[in-house]
Amino acid sequence: MPPSGTSSLRPHAGIAPLPDMCGRSGEGWHSAAQRRQLPAAGNAWHLQTVDNARPLCPVVKAAAPVWPASSTDQQCDWKMPILEEEPQRFPEQLLDELAAAPGNRSWWVLYTKARQEKSLARELLQWQVPFYLPQIRKARRVRGRRIESFLPLFSGYLFLLGDESERLQSLKTNRVSRVLPVRDADRLVFDLRQLSHLIASNAPLTVESRLQPGDRVRVRAGVLAGLEGVVLHRRGGTRLLIVVDFLQQGASVEIDDDLLEPIG
Repeated sequence: MPPSGTSSLRPHAGIAPLPDMCGRSGEGWHSAAQRRQLPAAGNAWHLQTVDNARPLCPVVKAAAPVWPASSTDQQCDWKMPILEEEPQRFPEQLLDELAAAPGNRSWWVLYTKARQEKSLARELLQWQVPFYLPQIRKARRVRGRRIESFLPLFSGYLFLLGDESERLQSLKTNRVSRVLPVRDADRLVFDLRQLSHLIASNAPLTVESRLQPGDRVRVRAGVLAGLEGVVLHRRGGTRLLIVVDFLQQGASVEIDDDLLEPIG
């Protein structure tokens, strides 16, 4: 073994030398004393000390190779995992035994602030307050990738079975816009049971909006919050028409149904 001294980096035989940090390459790296052959030990770099040798440049590790994406990878339609489904109702027997004998509880329909349905359901679940939030699987594209998630079937609505204290507790979450009382509880439970069976069948569902062309609406969230206009339907999409009545002219913008609420 050579006496201890300054460290230098040397490649194995059979491995093409790489340029060093000083811009030199090949056999110009080291002195003759440093070009002593090392025994082969696999495709690796070894550090050897050489007596009276001054390091010619800093020692660095070679970066791992970055393989370019193949044409197959570029053409592949990546599919992200399905986002985990959250509880749709609590308790599980909500629409069966509990609905048949609700005790001092009543049904309420909570109209939430924009995109607060799931957050409200999580808090109600934590407090053990009975609720039903029907959800369906929906696919969408985010940055070229297909993502599947579970979204509320009726945007902005959650069904609550609770007493007066539980109703007030839901309002304290600051996620509820208003509370709608249910006059015919039996009819609501019947409808919700049918809806639950339909969702469980995994049949493809289409949400039928209550908004019709000509309805006057208000935007309740987003950068256009507070604007009022008339609903238009064109090419299967929903557009909001803002009109200057005096001129009988206006402009329209495409908008999601869940951001609109009817006026009056």
